[in-house]
Amino acid sequence: MMETDPPQFLSKDDEIQYWMDLAHQMHQRKEDVERELEEFQENSQMLEKELETSLEQAEKTNRELRQRNTRLATEVEQLRTRLDQQTADCAMFQSQAQDLQLQHEQLMKYIRELEQKNDDLERAHRVNRVTEEEIEAKFNLAIEKNALLESELDEKEGLKVIVQRLMDEIRDLKQEIQVQERHQPDNDKTADRVRNLVDSNKLQVELETHTPPSSPLVSQSIPSNNTTPSLKSKIHNAFLGNGVVGGVIGNNNNNINPPLAPCTRILAMNMIGDLMRKVGLDRWVCMDCRRVKCTCPNGKKSNTIPPNNAPSIQVYTPTQCIRQQPRPAKCRQSS
Repeated sequence: MMETDPPQFLSKDDEIQYWMDLAHQMHQRKEDVERELEEFQENSQMLEKELETSLEQAEKTNRELRQRNTRLATEVEQLRTRLDQQTADCAMFQSQAQDLQLQHEQLMKYIRELEQKNDDLERAHRVNRVTEEEIEAKFNLAIEKNALLESELDEKEGLKVIVQRLMDEIRDLKQEIQVQERHQPDNDKTADRVRNLVDSNKLQVELETHTPPSSPLVSQSIPSNNTTPSLKSKIHNAFLGNGVVGGVIGNNNNNINPPLAPCTRILAMNMIGDLMRKVGLDRWVCMDCRRVKCTCPNGKKSNTIPPNNAPSIQVYTPTQCIRQQPRPAKCRQSS
């Protein structure tokens, strides 16, 4: 409207009236525009508040979703770890199942072999039942053999108990020595090492020069008549080679020192006797005949280790009743 040219007026009053009307219109339009602007600003503020509220809610929702995503990722990792563990367990169980299957097959094969052997034994038994005299003779022979085997088995069990006690005692003594060495100062440790070396040399010379007197309890523990050579060698190695005497000597290759005096040898043998007495071997020795399995009518067990000049204790299996032997298998009257 302002860009159009004003009309031609006939008089000044018309022109004044025209411009007044135009000014009134512009003022009215200005008020309308200001009112619309205020309404627009109010609406804009409301929309801004709503958008801020929506943004905060969206951020909160986003944080919650991120936390949930992190938690789910952790659960996925845990489930994956469990899956790997279960897979490994499954593989292990399969391997165990295969091993059990193999053992089952071996046991079935062994059962079949036993059945075959049983059939062979039954046939042999039927063949052996030809005459009543042969049956009675073999039956009596089997009874005697069973009694001898039971006696030998009891002896072996007693020897195993003795060996185990000795090994336990040696292990406990070694542990006590190690604990004492850890708690002692360096000077005391050095002095103890020197004393142990001297004692080891003394015991070494004693065992080399007086082998029979120094091991009466070892020969006591080994049966000489009814025990096989392999069992005897095993028990001898258990006493001498696996730590019973070797643990006391210490250095088995030290042969530099000369032979010692008899008093020193007796002291070394007393040390070994004390060790044997601690594990309870003295209850096996008879005070009268100085044997392990005695046949004395009133034999009593000794509570002391025999001296060096005493004869070596030899074990044999008598045919008489062994009343002092621990856990006897069966008493038999002398034939």
